[in-house]
Amino acid sequence: MNTYQIIKELANQHKISISELERKLNLSNGSISKWAKSKPNSKYIEKVADYFNVSTDYLLGRSPIKEPNSDINPNEYFRMDIDDIEGNQLDQSEIDDLKDRLKFAEKLAIKDILNKRK
Repeated sequence: MNTYQIIKELANQHKISISELERKLNLSNGSISKWAKSKPNSKYIEKVADYFNVSTDYLLGRSPIKEPNSDINPNEYFRMDIDDIEGNQLDQSEIDDLKDRLKFAEKLAIKDILNKRK
Protein backbone atom coordinates (compact mmCIF):
# COMPACT_ATOMS: atom_id res chain seq x y z
CA MET A 1 0.00 0.00 0.00
CA ASN A 2 1.17 3.52 -0.65
CA THR A 3 1.00 6.39 1.83
CA TYR A 4 -2.34 7.65 0.53
CA GLN A 5 -3.94 4.20 0.83
CA ILE A 6 -2.66 3.82 4.38
CA ILE A 7 -4.01 7.26 5.34
CA LYS A 8 -7.34 6.51 3.68
CA GLU A 9 -7.60 3.24 5.60
CA LEU A 10 -6.82 5.02 8.89
CA ALA A 11 -9.35 7.72 8.09
CA ASN A 12 -12.01 5.07 7.41
CA GLN A 13 -11.16 3.34 10.69
CA HIS A 14 -11.57 6.67 12.51
CA LYS A 15 -14.73 7.52 10.56
CA ILE A 16 -13.32 10.72 9.11
CA SER A 17 -13.21 11.75 5.47
CA ILE A 18 -9.98 12.76 3.77
CA SER A 19 -11.31 16.28 3.21
CA GLU A 20 -12.26 16.57 6.89
CA LEU A 21 -8.79 15.36 7.85
CA GLU A 22 -7.25 18.01 5.58
CA ARG A 23 -9.34 20.72 7.26
CA LYS A 24 -8.42 19.53 10.77
CA LEU A 25 -4.72 19.55 9.89
CA ASN A 26 -4.88 22.86 8.01
CA LEU A 27 -3.83 21.22 4.75
CA SER A 28 -5.03 22.51 1.41
CA ASN A 29 -8.07 20.86 -0.13
CA GLY A 30 -7.03 17.81 -2.14
CA SER A 31 -3.46 17.76 -0.88
CA ILE A 32 -3.68 14.28 0.70
CA SER A 33 -5.31 12.85 -2.42
CA LYS A 34 -2.27 13.98 -4.41
CA TRP A 35 -0.15 11.67 -2.28
CA ALA A 36 -1.59 8.73 -4.20
CA LYS A 37 0.81 9.69 -6.99
CA SER A 38 3.56 11.65 -5.25
CA LYS A 39 5.53 11.64 -2.01
CA PRO A 40 4.32 14.05 0.65
CA ASN A 41 6.52 16.52 2.48
CA SER A 42 7.84 15.13 5.78
CA LYS A 43 6.20 17.88 7.87
CA TYR A 44 2.78 16.86 6.51
CA ILE A 45 3.45 13.19 7.16
CA GLU A 46 4.33 14.09 10.75
CA LYS A 47 1.02 15.98 11.13
CA VAL A 48 -0.98 13.01 9.88
CA ALA A 49 1.04 10.56 12.00
CA ASP A 50 0.45 12.68 15.10
CA TYR A 51 -3.27 12.92 14.35
CA PHE A 52 -3.69 9.14 14.06
CA ASN A 53 -1.02 8.40 16.70
CA VAL A 54 0.98 6.20 14.35
CA SER A 55 4.62 6.23 13.33
CA THR A 56 5.73 8.05 10.21
CA ASP A 57 7.39 4.83 9.04
CA TYR A 58 4.00 3.11 9.25
CA LEU A 59 2.41 5.85 7.11
CA LEU A 60 5.19 5.54 4.56
CA GLY A 61 4.71 1.76 4.39
CA ARG A 62 8.18 1.08 5.78
CA SER A 63 7.07 -0.59 9.00
CA PRO A 64 4.21 -2.87 10.03
CA ILE A 65 4.34 -1.28 13.49
CA LYS A 66 1.76 1.47 13.96
CA GLU A 67 2.83 2.82 17.32
CA PRO A 68 5.10 5.86 17.26
CA ASN A 69 8.36 5.62 19.21
CA SER A 70 7.91 1.90 19.62
CA ASP A 71 10.76 0.08 21.27
CA ILE A 72 10.35 -2.68 18.70
CA ASN A 73 12.82 -2.53 15.84
CA PRO A 74 10.84 -3.22 12.63
CA ASN A 75 13.54 -5.61 11.43
CA GLU A 76 13.28 -7.52 14.68
CA TYR A 77 9.46 -7.57 14.46
CA PHE A 78 9.63 -10.48 12.03
CA ARG A 79 12.08 -12.36 14.23
CA MET A 80 9.71 -12.39 17.21
CA ASP A 81 8.12 -15.80 17.78
CA ILE A 82 8.90 -16.87 14.23
CA ASP A 83 10.80 -20.11 14.50
CA ASP A 84 10.94 -22.90 11.99
CA ILE A 85 9.84 -26.42 12.93
CA GLU A 86 13.23 -27.29 14.48
CA GLY A 87 13.22 -24.13 16.62
CA ASN A 88 15.82 -22.21 14.63
CA GLN A 89 15.16 -18.56 13.88
CA LEU A 90 14.58 -17.56 10.28
CA ASP A 91 17.50 -15.97 8.47
CA GLN A 92 17.22 -12.55 6.79
CA SER A 93 16.34 -13.94 3.34
CA GLU A 94 13.54 -16.01 4.87
CA ILE A 95 12.29 -12.97 6.77
CA ASP A 96 12.32 -10.94 3.55
CA ASP A 97 10.37 -13.72 1.83
CA LEU A 98 7.86 -13.68 4.70
CA LYS A 99 7.47 -9.90 4.40
CA ASP A 100 6.77 -10.25 0.65
CA ARG A 101 4.20 -12.96 1.30
CA LEU A 102 2.48 -10.82 3.94
CA LYS A 103 2.35 -7.82 1.59
CA PHE A 104 0.80 -10.04 -1.07
CA ALA A 105 -1.73 -11.44 1.43
CA GLU A 106 -2.56 -7.90 2.54
CA LYS A 107 -3.27 -6.86 -1.06
CA LEU A 108 -5.51 -9.89 -1.58
CA ALA A 109 -7.39 -9.14 1.64
CA ILE A 110 -7.94 -5.50 0.64
CA LYS A 111 -9.14 -6.55 -2.80
CA ASP A 112 -11.52 -9.03 -1.21
CA ILE A 113 -12.89 -6.43 1.20
CA LEU A 114 -13.41 -3.89 -1.59
CA ASN A 115 -15.14 -6.50 -3.75
CA LYS A 116 -17.54 -7.26 -0.88
CA ARG A 117 -18.61 -3.60 -0.90
CA LYS A 118 -19.96 -3.91 -4.42
